[in-house]
Amino acid sequence: MLGVGSSSPGIELSEYTSALARAGERILQGSSGTFWQMVEMRSLMRRPDFCLDVPSADEVRRVLWKARSPVATYIRFPDDQHPQNAWLYVCRDQGYGLANLGANVRRDIRRALRAFRIEFIDHSTLLKHGAECYCETRARAGLSDGTYGHFTQMYEGFGRNSAHQVLGAWAGDTLAAYMTLTVVDDWVDIYAYAANEHLNGCPNNGLIHFALDYFLVQQRFRLVNYGLSSIQEVSKAQGLHAFKKKVGFECVPVHRAFVFHPVLRPLANSLTLHGLRFCRRLRPGSPFLRRAAGMLATYLGHNPMPQDEANNKKT
Repeated sequence: MLGVGSSSPGIELSEYTSALARAGERILQGSSGTFWQMVEMRSLMRRPDFCLDVPSADEVRRVLWKARSPVATYIRFPDDQHPQNAWLYVCRDQGYGLANLGANVRRDIRRALRAFRIEFIDHSTLLKHGAECYCETRARAGLSDGTYGHFTQMYEGFGRNSAHQVLGAWAGDTLAAYMTLTVVDDWVDIYAYAANEHLNGCPNNGLIHFALDYFLVQQRFRLVNYGLSSIQEVSKAQGLHAFKKKVGFECVPVHRAFVFHPVLRPLANSLTLHGLRFCRRLRPGSPFLRRAAGMLATYLGHNPMPQDEANNKKT
């Protein structure tokens, strides 16, 4: 069931990055409508992450030195020197609808629309009702940061940026799942969290259907971005790949590049990777160790990415 409420229009990219900087985020200007944001492990990631233009070597060098960051990452189209090592998940179908999806997906979406009331919610409602969804989603991924403290830290300033919005799926007075949205210009980034108790009702299917219909069909946005395949060596990336593909997202083959700071480049080797993997086995739930090992494994070409079923059937 679709509830009340509506989204605010997307703000301009310059307004979005200014709001991030005011909130204490480290933001550096990029080229061609992009910017660099400091994320986990003080690494720099180019945003929007669906931009596939190749930044110049001078730009990458500049942001690494200015931010004193250990590594910068961006995505680009693959070629002979830069083979595919990741997937990008986007939907650009302004004719999106249930008729374009498989029978099983249509069934799951209809189940979700019967079971849940889906509507936009405000920041205070997320903080009051969303912790269980967040914590249990992180735990299902095998991560140790699914705590109430980390949840509040993640979202305490979330509502102060007008690009940030939230969709909720309600089972009565219980928030069964929520989706965070970053709405900028004519594109949207999404990420969904769901409580264990309500997974059988397929709330994420309902949230994704609502978002794709609302932004692509009704608001005529250019694209909805569901992020990149995980670089973590131990993850549920294969299942997520299959899920994102079946609910309507393109699986775009990309190369995820990692450029290490010149001072640290000599350490980006197999011996360091071996040490990170050993530490990860001692602390398997550590997000830091899982990302660090996955990043270096991807850089060295040792990290398998999710396989596409359609491609497998052709071979």
